[in-house]
Amino acid sequence: MGHPRRIVVWISWRHQDSDFSGPLSFEQKVDLFCEQALGWQLHIADPVANGGTPFGEAAAVSPIRHSGFAVLQICLSYFETIGQYTATPSGSRAAFRVGVLSVFPGLAEWEEGAVSEFIDAFYGTLDVVSTTTSERPALVWDSRRGRSHLISRTAESSSAPSVYLASSRHT
Repeated sequence: MGHPRRIVVWISWRHQDSDFSGPLSFEQKVDLFCEQALGWQLHIADPVANGGTPFGEAAAVSPIRHSGFAVLQICLSYFETIGQYTATPSGSRAAFRVGVLSVFPGLAEWEEGAVSEFIDAFYGTLDVVSTTTSERPALVWDSRRGRSHLISRTAESSSAPSVYLASSRHT
């Protein structure tokens, strides 16, 4: 009988668990978190949308057609994660808000109503609405929750396909 084969466990796009011994220092944990968020989340969104070479790979990939909502989902979850790590918010919306304000500190200079509207638009209060004809119900894409709803609102009288932003009544 041979030795059991060791399973490789990647803990970031750059490191395996065997790259570290003993408990990780605070600095190592922060570096590892940054590598995970960049390499497994934010950077992944770029080649999915635009094509390019993923970290740690030699071959380039083509952009994935119709990947916009998937890329949006990948990126939006980053803000809530940052909010959870930088504060002790109560709930998902509060964590998302803290995360957006941490990533975009310049928003602190904006008028509060404008900041809330901007963050609510990201969180999902404003949803992308798409219709194919003026007779069909609209499909509302809830960007934050990654799901859609059919609503009775229809597009303007034009029969051309349209995409526009609309305030959602769904919670």
